[in-house]
Amino acid sequence: CSRLKDGMRMRAPEYATPEIYQIMLDCWHKDPKERPRFVELVEKLGDLLQANVQQDGKDYIPLNAILTGNSAFTYSTPAFSEDFFQEDISAPKFNSGSSDNVRYVNA
Repeated sequence: CSRLKDGMRMRAPEYATPEIYQIMLDCWHKDPKERPRFVELVEKLGDLLQANVQQDGKDYIPLNAILTGNSAFTYSTPAFSEDFFQEDISAPKFNSGSSDNVRYVNA
């Protein structure tokens, strides 16, 4: 803990980009008021993710892709049985008993 107070920070993780490491350093700023707020972090990280996806698909794996042994992608759609769409889906059943014994606790 004293090392943190003295300004010691871990080095950048092996695969962290300079932008990610800068965000880490910003979060460790000695003055808490100078640290980024959550909203700012969401915006910065969202921008980085968006930029990364736009770089010719770099590091982007489509959700419907299946990895094969040679790391090539095979695209497929999920297979459903005919009965899947025929199943009766009903609303969950809730206990409609009295709520006299319900207690709420603020934690």
